[in-house]
Amino acid sequence: MSQDVENFKCVSSLVVFRKMYDNRQNVYDIISEFVKTIIISHRLVEFELYDMCTLLKEEYGVWIVPAVVKTALKKIEILKRKKNEYIVEEKISKEDTKRINAQISQSRSSISVILDDYVTYKKTKVRDEDIDEASSKEEICKFIVDAKITDESSVGIISAFLLERKDDLSFKNACECIREGLIIYNGLSYTPVGEFVDKLDTPLTVFLQTELLFHATGLNGTLYQSLFSDFYQVVSDINNDALKRNGKRVIALKYFPETKEEVNRFFLKAEAIFSNQKSLDPSRPAMFKILNGCGSVSDVKQKEIEFWSSINSMGIKEDETVFDVSKNYYAQYNLSGKEEISLAETSEDADKIYDIGQMLSKVNYLRRNVNRGVFRTIHAIILTGNRKTLSLGEKYKSDQEVPLATTLSYLTNRFWYSLHKGIFNEKTTVPGANIITMAQVAFSQRVNESLTDEYKKIKQQFDNGEITKEKACEIIAGFKMTYLQPESVTKEMVEDDFCFDLFNGEAIEQVKAERSLERKKYKDEMASKSKDLEDSNRALDALIREKNQKEQQEYEKELIRYSKFRDKSVNNQMRKKRNKQLVILVLYFMLFMVMVVAAILSSLKIVSGLGMLVIIISAFACYGKICATTI
Repeated sequence: MSQDVENFKCVSSLVVFRKMYDNRQNVYDIISEFVKTIIISHRLVEFELYDMCTLLKEEYGVWIVPAVVKTALKKIEILKRKKNEYIVEEKISKEDTKRINAQISQSRSSISVILDDYVTYKKTKVRDEDIDEASSKEEICKFIVDAKITDESSVGIISAFLLERKDDLSFKNACECIREGLIIYNGLSYTPVGEFVDKLDTPLTVFLQTELLFHATGLNGTLYQSLFSDFYQVVSDINNDALKRNGKRVIALKYFPETKEEVNRFFLKAEAIFSNQKSLDPSRPAMFKILNGCGSVSDVKQKEIEFWSSINSMGIKEDETVFDVSKNYYAQYNLSGKEEISLAETSEDADKIYDIGQMLSKVNYLRRNVNRGVFRTIHAIILTGNRKTLSLGEKYKSDQEVPLATTLSYLTNRFWYSLHKGIFNEKTTVPGANIITMAQVAFSQRVNESLTDEYKKIKQQFDNGEITKEKACEIIAGFKMTYLQPESVTKEMVEDDFCFDLFNGEAIEQVKAERSLERKKYKDEMASKSKDLEDSNRALDALIREKNQKEQQEYEKELIRYSKFRDKSVNNQMRKKRNKQLVILVLYFMLFMVMVVAAILSSLKIVSGLGMLVIIISAFACYGKICATTI
């Protein structure tokens, strides 16, 4: 997508393109309607072709190549061409542009609602109070158009915003309408004079970089594999049509030796990780996929063999282009700039930049004798998911030239548009138009990049002695997210504020703060529990004392009652015993009296005297017992 296509005007125009481009309606009619509105609003009586292209860009945010505009101008009967100028021979009535003005107004209104919602959403997620609303609106427009914005932190926020609204059908349809309008626009870009859709009738070699080969074989997950399958199917359909017409394919899929070396190094690293010679880099999901299920190094090697076998079965071959920078002929096409290499932070990064430069140089060399401004004649292009490759590919091209490298989404759309001759209908499924899929990819990439940055910070803090190993492990354990594949992104993840801490580069401090807060909360809870326990113990002690006092009082009362009962019982028993002894004494006395009487009357006075003596002694003994009992 050209860097000239941007902001609100562009997005609104893409919606109009899609809505007015119904079935087989000619796109040139739509462009001519845009031209009419400009003629009216600017009161033009004459203009040049390039001036009209510039006005279309200023008014509607899209740069349409002069060749396409030139063909569209032929649709306006009141225009007369005179050399390089177009003369307006009759005044255009506003009624003539009523339809497109209504579409533009409706489009801008619906897009404004989305943009306002995004600004409100961003304000709730970003701590910076000075959010520039205009630039925020531009960045989401640019993301929806081509997913390329300079502020990478905003990629995560925008993709999260889109994913949180994936169940809103009207919102989703509006975004997909923009994407389908973009496909129409892309079909008009880099198009030769007089042609509506590129025929793709000249050979084109698409060079796949490492990540695309991983997409093709499923190492990067099912979603990436599905996106690649859409691309591969469109390429196959185009080649099949070409075989029927001309007996030969027009699109070849290849990879450079530099890419093959990178893949081989990747598998060697997998073997080293399995042998515990290197640590696993969690930012590369393909590595997990390779190591999963491996029981030995030979299993890793077997997966490498299966990988290349799968690549070959899809007809993706290694390129054999000769490019020797030591020779002057090739050196003039060399794009391996020393400036970019010198800015690399590590020697490994420098080597990667050099390899990217070499691959771009080869494409530059292969395009040496072609029209670089017409897509179907570019001869070669790199298909990549690497941002560095895309930025350098954009840097090394001139204005209006097709970039040296592009994305899977762009190329799939471009090929699809060519294959279907730009025709949309209700039954058409347009690959790459699903804004939610694009948001899933962007969100997972941003999370993974942010996690890698945070892990690097932790390692640096550990190496500098700022934190201990235990503290580092504690911080990592506090991360609420791990490396993601696009298909594993859920709404719950997006709604978790931790992802925005990641995007803002504040995850470590946030985890530290949370851990500190948790420790303080724990201490407060323990102190509170200790206080509660002390209070409980005091209350229990008081309760026990109170209970003991009551029990003591009850005991003493019982003891008094028992003592009284005992004394009473003893007294009763003593009284009974005493009474008994008194009775006996009385009986003795009575017996004594009987004996006295008998003595008086009897002649046996000695015997009677002895009997009386015994009675007297017994009586005294009984009296003594009575006295003792009483005492």
